[in-house]
Amino acid sequence: MKISVIIPMFNAENTIVEALDSVVNQSFDGFYDVWIIDDGSSDNSVSVVHDYISKFNDQNFKFTLLSQKNQGVAKARNMALMRATGDWVAFLDADDAWHPRKIEIMSSFFSDTYSVIGHSSALKKAAVIIPSVDQIKIKEISYVSVLLKNCFVTPGVVIKNEKKLFNEKMRFTEDHEFWLRLLHRKKGLFVNVPLVHLNRPVLSKGGLSSSIWKMRKGEIFMYSNIYRYNKKAIFFVPFLVLFSLLKCVKLYFFNQAR
Repeated sequence: MKISVIIPMFNAENTIVEALDSVVNQSFDGFYDVWIIDDGSSDNSVSVVHDYISKFNDQNFKFTLLSQKNQGVAKARNMALMRATGDWVAFLDADDAWHPRKIEIMSSFFSDTYSVIGHSSALKKAAVIIPSVDQIKIKEISYVSVLLKNCFVTPGVVIKNEKKLFNEKMRFTEDHEFWLRLLHRKKGLFVNVPLVHLNRPVLSKGGLSSSIWKMRKGEIFMYSNIYRYNKKAIFFVPFLVLFSLLKCVKLYFFNQAR
């Protein structure tokens, strides 16, 4: 089986090697088609990756480095998605790292039944105990549930390679919008085991998710456009927009109280 791995990179000279090592150290015996997309880095990220690739020698891995002007992760990921040759596509961010058994465990759930297969996450240095596959708790995920709350973190998602792309007009919540389009026709699956170590908590300061209002604007844009692929949803758009605004107010006062 061939797995395509997509890693957008921006000023990640201090973390990209750990991310790449976490791919190379996977226990799953397959072919890995690894795409690193530099999104206009101004540090030594590109040189670090070039050096890594030049010293690497394993026929089960093919590394490709692409570059673009700083245009965001949606554009970066699409550059690789259009070229990916794997049966399944797995996402990773340049400052995160996979558990060594990630692909091994996730491959147990690969099925044409699911459009999106995701798993939980842990912070780096957190102790993680991985149960046997038959003891892992899984849950089928519906379109409606993700419409209300995105349960997936991008470095924890694997999708069937169907050449579908992220919306490049979006700089925030572009992943949420992408999962919704994929889930419109098929179910998703959530595997409750932390197979990726994140460099920072979700919604923490320092990432795109730290901007509450920009995230809500992205979500409102997402809700306002779901009728393009789901005609019935147009009746629910006003309620979804109000729901998003209420979440914004709640998060604002929560942050003020901390």
